[in-house]
Amino acid sequence: MKIQAVSSAKYNLYRQEIQSSSDWKDCYSDNLYSAGNSLNCMPCYYPISFTGIQNSSKLRILFGYRLPCIYSGIIMIDPKVLSRWMKNGLFKRSALEVSNTLEHYKDSFIGMEAKVLELIAERAKVHPQMNIREILQEVKPVYTRRLRKKQAPIFHELTETSYDLPPEYRHKFKLLMEDTEKN
Repeated sequence: MKIQAVSSAKYNLYRQEIQSSSDWKDCYSDNLYSAGNSLNCMPCYYPISFTGIQNSSKLRILFGYRLPCIYSGIIMIDPKVLSRWMKNGLFKRSALEVSNTLEHYKDSFIGMEAKVLELIAERAKVHPQMNIREILQEVKPVYTRRLRKKQAPIFHELTETSYDLPPEYRHKFKLLMEDTEKN
């Protein structure tokens, strides 16, 4: 009982520190503090030591609360949910169905991932029967041309600079550029 009281006291101290930290509130105010103190809804409180895989089950419980990653701040998707999607073949179904499913997790995708999902959602509205692979094959030529247009000045500069390389490296660079042009 004494150990449990100490753990409870430590937890309360950690909780007070988190709640009083203005940096933490500012960083995650949209996620955790928008509905008040979200930590109260957790079924049990316990400190998690990061000493090994034996605590992974405790960490997995936290996925259900849609907490942000401690490194990136991005809302995490439960790996069990992702495994279920893969097992049920979600990504082989129509892009519209995939888009509707991923809509609930849109805050977990940022940057290029978010742009790709947005593109898939837009194209799925036009072609609801197509799957993701078909949609990506449809838009590939357009985006390949855009990429080549952006890469052209860079490749030109690299080619000009390659003339200053020793002959053995110049040959390797030429092979690399030939391979790049094929793709």
